Amino acid sequence: MFFTKYVEKMLLITGIGTSAALAYAFFPQWAVNNIGQLPYLEQDFIFYQHWGIMVGMMGVMMIGAAFKPQWRQSIMLYSAIEKGFMVSLLLTNLGNPHINGFILAGVMDTVVVLWTTGGSKKGQQTFP
Repeated sequence: MFFTKYVEKMLLITGIGTSAALAYAFFPQWAVNNIGQLPYLEQDFIFYQHWGIMVGMMGVMMIGAAFKPQWRQSIMLYSAIEKGFMVSLLLTNLGNPHINGFILAGVMDTVVVLWTTGGSKKGQQTFP
């Protein structure tokens, strides 16, 4: 009940947080320096912008799924896989100073993964 009762709010809040990655698509130098806390490398601009639009649009779709229940199953499944991989990258690189700018996103991604898998394990229909 808990997972389904608050799924709209979870999708809305984490979707807004995830869509913040759009800053990398439209303001790559600012985002890399200020959000990622990494040096901006001019030769990598295509990667930054592609990553920003890909992850940012995931956030936009999560926001949409908050209001469109029929979108939830595929959006939440994909986001759990994508975010689970990000969490695994952060965990396997603990202690590396280059991940510092991604810690907050990692916490949010962990919440999404636990929410998605937790609802399934409890036998609750996370995807109404």
